[in-house]
Amino acid sequence: ENLLLHKVHDFVLGIIMKIGIFSNGLKTFLVNLEQSIGRDQLSLPTEEPPVQLRQFAGSETVGFLYHHVRSGLTLYPVQRGITSSESKGLHQTFLWALSKARGVLSKSDVSYVIFNFEKYLFHAQVDETRSIYVLYTTHVSDGAVQKSTREIVRQIELKAGFSSIAADPWY
Repeated sequence: ENLLLHKVHDFVLGIIMKIGIFSNGLKTFLVNLEQSIGRDQLSLPTEEPPVQLRQFAGSETVGFLYHHVRSGLTLYPVQRGITSSESKGLHQTFLWALSKARGVLSKSDVSYVIFNFEKYLFHAQVDETRSIYVLYTTHVSDGAVQKSTREIVRQIELKAGFSSIAADPWY
């Protein structure tokens, strides 16, 4: 048996066949396969670049998760962190606070919670159309947390093109 390696665009196709057999049918098949893969490759969607935190929030914001129920829009930008180990720790802190906040918000009529950690403030706010969970540094005061969160939501929804912003009680 022979192993025939044939390059098709960015791929390598391996074909195992008997020694001495190379028919015109195989050549036609390979040409058609190349054309088919070329056409299919053009229709693949391109991946969007990651959303940057600075597009929506100030330097006091470490990370956030936003979900708009009606449209399905969900944003979880790359979190701020100086080193990869710091980023991992921030991610774990965010997920822990998110879990606790969702637990509190799901069992009561509470529409927002604020957790104050040693280095961070975590603010969660939900209503029937959206939810947002934000991790701040302690450089933002307790009183400014809701204002900062509303501004993040406003920036997201303006960029998303939501038209109901002017009449929305969040703003």
